[in-house]
Amino acid sequence: MPTDETNNLSQHLDHARYGDQQLNPDEQNAYLGSFKERVYFIMTVNELNTDGYLAEWDIALTKQPNATLLLNGNLPINSLTPFLNLAKKRNFPVQLKTDSHYRTTPDNVALALVNLTTAVQEPAQPIASLRQSNESDTPAQVQLTWWQKLFKGK
Repeated sequence: MPTDETNNLSQHLDHARYGDQQLNPDEQNAYLGSFKERVYFIMTVNELNTDGYLAEWDIALTKQPNATLLLNGNLPINSLTPFLNLAKKRNFPVQLKTDSHYRTTPDNVALALVNLTTAVQEPAQPIASLRQSNESDTPAQVQLTWWQKLFKGK
């Protein structure tokens, strides 16, 4: 029958052999070390390479002043420089994640805006959602029928 000493020794050996136990390590690796429920906005590597979404990130940083910007440090630094400059301009906290398990394939996360301590109200949204909402906020031109155009001048 195992005693407390053998359990402690076993736990100590397991910790030395396998490292700290993590809750949902795959999810943490996918979101640059954070849990999905703590993420406000994300941008994939593919989105970073096609269109930087710098204006949308500026809006996101303004909306969430108590958040932290996580950057995938395994990406080329020249693609991350505009976001580092934006965070510096806004005096915003940044963490560069360079562990080897943060991948750089097109579907992986390149940037994430997270709350490091508590869960957020809404699920993680792609940064492109800010662009779509900006486009929908602009009023559309009302198309007049030929009848309305005819009598508009009177």
